[in-house]
Amino acid sequence: MPHQEIADSLRLCLSQALKRFYELNHSLPMKIVVYRDGVSDSQLDTVLKYEVPQLQKSFHAFQNYQPSLVVIVVQKQLSTNFYCLTGEELVSPPLGTVIDHGVTSSGWQDFFLLAHHSRQGCSIPTRYICMWNTANLSSEHLQ
Repeated sequence: MPHQEIADSLRLCLSQALKRFYELNHSLPMKIVVYRDGVSDSQLDTVLKYEVPQLQKSFHAFQNYQPSLVVIVVQKQLSTNFYCLTGEELVSPPLGTVIDHGVTSSGWQDFFLLAHHSRQGCSIPTRYICMWNTANLSSEHLQ
């Protein structure tokens, strides 16, 4: 539905994608990383309780299949800005800057990434929130 953030058909979508993957590769992936966009902070718990189980149930379409699953929410529409002091000027931090402590969440494994350069004004970071990580990827691997 318009403006609906929570997806209802993830199980079907992932099952079909895995079947197609198997047709092309004659094997199934052992690690699956899902990047999920368009989720506000108020909906994070709902994604964890409603969408992650859908993804996990899609694995039941295959006998004895239990891959590692990583689900990362990507938030691009932030009001957060970061600045770097260069001489006596405040400027946007350099391209590729990762902020992973101090201003991150205490309840989630998250980080901010400045993935682009702004020619004018301040670069707006993207926030990545790891919701589920059965692959046991470290913070460095996620970043």
